[in-house]
Amino acid sequence: PNIAIAEVQPPRSLLVVSSLGPADLANPVRVRLLRSGPDTTERAISTVSATLLPVSSQAPPIDLGQTSATWEPGQTELAVSIPVRPSSLKDIGSMGLLRVEIDRDALATDNVAAVPIELRQKLRVGIVAPPRFGQNTGISAFEPADWVRLALAPAPEQAEGVDLVSLQPVSLDRPRLAGLDAVIVLRPDLIPDSAWNLLSQRGRDGLIVIVAPPARSELHTWTDPLLQAFELAWSIGREPITFQPERVLAAPPDDRDSILHVLAGELAFLTQSVHVRKALPAQAPTRDLVLTTSTGEPFLLMARPERARGSLALLTAAIDPAWTDLPAKPFMLPLFQELVRQGAARGSRGSTVIAGSTITLDPSIHELQGLAGEPPVRTAQSSPPTLRTAGAWRMLDAEGVSRGLLVSNPDAAASRTGTRDPHQIKQWLAPWAGDDLSIATVDQLDQPDQTRPRGAGFAWMLFLSAFLLALAEMFVARAASHAGLPRSGGDAP
Repeated sequence: PNIAIAEVQPPRSLLVVSSLGPADLANPVRVRLLRSGPDTTERAISTVSATLLPVSSQAPPIDLGQTSATWEPGQTELAVSIPVRPSSLKDIGSMGLLRVEIDRDALATDNVAAVPIELRQKLRVGIVAPPRFGQNTGISAFEPADWVRLALAPAPEQAEGVDLVSLQPVSLDRPRLAGLDAVIVLRPDLIPDSAWNLLSQRGRDGLIVIVAPPARSELHTWTDPLLQAFELAWSIGREPITFQPERVLAAPPDDRDSILHVLAGELAFLTQSVHVRKALPAQAPTRDLVLTTSTGEPFLLMARPERARGSLALLTAAIDPAWTDLPAKPFMLPLFQELVRQGAARGSRGSTVIAGSTITLDPSIHELQGLAGEPPVRTAQSSPPTLRTAGAWRMLDAEGVSRGLLVSNPDAAASRTGTRDPHQIKQWLAPWAGDDLSIATVDQLDQPDQTRPRGAGFAWMLFLSAFLLALAEMFVARAASHAGLPRSGGDAP
């Protein structure tokens, strides 16, 4: 049988080396395998190994570990996990390739797959709120910024992996936003319109922007420049609605593409204790609704603008007990941890495609430079490039600066070696071949002529007619040529 790697899922596409959180350790490298061929009825064992190849440093490859996949008789799909050791990720640079390999089998081309990952020593998170003067007298005097800082760095070990930067709303500019992985805006009413455009531009480069309404404002006109800058088809009300009775958060459905997918097993427990007393009315496409109340009011919206690597997340309730008791609930910590970590990971500078598919690149990418002998690819906006082989490329802009990694993996569905039922094949080909389609099996080809599919004799007639026509054309061409006429003027001296 043939075994192919169908999918490789790292814990995140961006890992914070100095502080891998519990979610990172609970979600190791996951590998999905496919088995096909005539011998899938037998029990078998496959060895799956994972290696990290540093790209931005000269460090040697790092062995992340291996595991055994046991195939039961008749089993054609299997998922395995390989734990990640945090200590093995130190001193390897900022970009790497997670390479997964299985045992050699009938087809060697689908035994290897890779995904790009980005590694950081710390995440830099900007908190946009006015400066606070005086000493904090306790939780009763907490501002939204205090709750967010406590959620992102509740203990010294979590603080090692995040660098919190205080930003004043009226002084946001390009230098202050440079180098940040996430920005949490807690006073959007104080941000100038031009600053929203800067945040949107940084979002195209991978920045995750998280916005919550101010707690003490009754008229929220800041939503208009926000939606205009990020070009989102949302509708956000300017006046908050007070719920009577207060609403309870609903557990979202298990969606592997959700930013909260890592918390899927605990979301039902975490959300049922959160109450919402006041929120801004909002309307958005269903795909952008991350969290809602039990009666359907949006609580957390998230979307990625067109041609942007970063995302925008919007809470409809302020981080304040007068709006919601979320700050004092256990859900506060994992919610903001995942918004920052997964949001930054989604904006990482790497992407994966299937070999043979047409890829869509950012307009700033001018060339793909192979990492291990792959031919360079010049990009043109008029004709998107197609990578027909597996490999890894650096994405370079017009100045030759690397904008990330692009990995092309083999198509596991194309390497299935199993047979298909003739009736199933006829159903697939019927729209093009019609009802007169006949399919010959290998056994039928060895039988006498009368048992072969109809049409074989007609094919011989067509071949003979084409041969006679070619002979006639050659005779006419010879007769019409001047090859047999005598030369005039005599021979040259």
